Amino acid sequence: MHIFLKVLWGTATIICLISIAWFILGISAGFKRSFDLVSTVIFFFVCIPAILFSILSIIKLINGVAIENRYSLAGIVLLIVIHFGLSFILVKNVDTVGWLSESVTSDTLKKTSDDKYEYRLDIVNLFQKNSYARIYIRNLKDNEEYNIPLNIPTNKIVGLLNARNDKEKNWIHLETTSEINQYMLYITKELMNHEQSFIVDMTSQSIRESR
Repeated sequence: MHIFLKVLWGTATIICLISIAWFILGISAGFKRSFDLVSTVIFFFVCIPAILFSILSIIKLINGVAIENRYSLAGIVLLIVIHFGLSFILVKNVDTVGWLSESVTSDTLKKTSDDKYEYRLDIVNLFQKNSYARIYIRNLKDNEEYNIPLNIPTNKIVGLLNARNDKEKNWIHLETTSEINQYMLYITKELMNHEQSFIVDMTSQSIRESR
């Protein structure tokens, strides 16, 4: 086999193997979420054939292939083209959200009754093993923004879908208390099957569970 063709074939195989690994890591968010329907279809109809073609190429490259006629040459060229084509499809369908970047699902931005703060609940990487919740707070007086971690079992949030932008979502509610800069935080049944309450201290930017 001509050295240029062998190098091109080997390069296409390596690129395909890297694309396979990148695709599997991407659709599983680094093995932190399960495959969805679209990813499953791509895995069976693109990723598995790519794996099989790569194995075939590795075997042929190790054992050597004699180009006896134009048909065997055409077959090798076709296999190289298939490698590049499958690699392109796999890389194009990799979703880095929730893995290399956060996937944030939020409820509607609201104001406290004393008009001092804006707030909302953010759920990061929903339906993944690394999911967590946080409260976004903005002080309306000085526009200071901060996020406070909220310890709720995000793995028990079931069936929550991203609502349309024009539909109000009320997953949490903040109420004033008799203490200055302390608010009661309520988790509504719109988010969880059971209600929870917390005390939010705006001064220390902390949250503790209400007793």
